[in-house]
Amino acid sequence: MLLTGLVLLVAALALLTRLPADGSYILDLPPTMLLAAGFGLTISALTVLGMSGAGPADAGTASGFSNTTQQVGGALGVAVLTTLADGRTGPSRRPGTRRARRSQPCSGSP
Repeated sequence: MLLTGLVLLVAALALLTRLPADGSYILDLPPTMLLAAGFGLTISALTVLGMSGAGPADAGTASGFSNTTQQVGGALGVAVLTTLADGRTGPSRRPGTRRARRSQPCSGSP
């Protein structure tokens, strides 16, 4: 189940990279559904894998560690990817910069 989920995730991410920037919702839906299925299969398999070696006395600790790792990993992943995306697009996407100002209609004042 874990391998199937990972294959679905890779396929969904590959399809998402091929989407046009001005695409419709219908084009976004199939890769997003694959992504959801892949996450569902992967997260449940990882939870079972994380809990499989824990005995009854350590089940609470193993469950807490597994959940904390997932939450912290997700938060750090979003923070890193947001930083990288901001560094890549940078000032070209922020209002008030020279490039963004050129794309706005001319109002007659500089």
